Amino acid sequence: MQSQGVQSQELSRCPACNSASFSPAFRHSGYQLVRCDMCRLLFVNPQAPAMVTDQIYEKVYFDKRDVATGSVAPEKVKEFRLLSGKERLADIEKTKRPPGRLLDVGCAEGFFLESAKAGGWECYGVELSSFGAEVARQAGVGEIFTGTLRDAKYPDNHFDVVTMFDVIEHLHDPKVELEEVLRILKPGGMYYTLTPDAKSPPARLMGKRWFEIKPPEHLFYFSGGNMQDLLRSVGFERISSHSGGKVLTLEYIALVLSRTTPWLSTVVRAGTGWMPIYRKPISFKTGFLIAQGLKPN
Repeated sequence: MQSQGVQSQELSRCPACNSASFSPAFRHSGYQLVRCDMCRLLFVNPQAPAMVTDQIYEKVYFDKRDVATGSVAPEKVKEFRLLSGKERLADIEKTKRPPGRLLDVGCAEGFFLESAKAGGWECYGVELSSFGAEVARQAGVGEIFTGTLRDAKYPDNHFDVVTMFDVIEHLHDPKVELEEVLRILKPGGMYYTLTPDAKSPPARLMGKRWFEIKPPEHLFYFSGGNMQDLLRSVGFERISSHSGGKVLTLEYIALVLSRTTPWLSTVVRAGTGWMPIYRKPISFKTGFLIAQGLKPN
């Protein structure tokens, strides 16, 4: 994951629409969440300091994830993460965009970059976690920088595509980060992101018990409208967003839910655990928001 090296602060403006008017929503895990009165963006305010959040993403972060899904074979987990990467790549290439220079911000162990490299892209990655970055580096998926995007100091107009998957919700200042993305993209270059969708059926059904609400790790909870507001405010054009998902197995979903929503995990296991499809990778088309925008020519 990628994080900003900024100090803790109480935000006075909504980063998506710049409104100064927001109202308390609820508290979760000791943190206050507020909702913008204009664009309805839900976010943590005040935020934990970066010295706290940056520590989340070291080896223990990956260890906890692996323990939580330990009964799923590692090769099976890698299989559906690579399949997710191929889906994202196909979506990017729908624009008739030929393979070029691609940067994945918050690349973790490099699964998406592995898919992109196989598709003919010249691949780069940025990863805050020294553990995740080293795994990606050893996998030979591209040139990996350990640290933040701004620390990497890439040249102006350098990349054809910049991606963020499960990253923007972690950033202390997503607007500043996207301004850096805009700088390093070539004219006409694409920014492409995937993040939990605050207006998806799971989010609407579960409310404040939605499993994606997990401060101080997740700080912002976007929907299509306020994500487009954010991209527009930075200077992107030809902006679009749509519902998206990931390739997962029901077994994996049940294991992840067991950490956050045990009753729902029980429902998934009881309803599907006896079926052959339980361990088969499935492309789920909901739960996440996909958004993209182009740098003006």
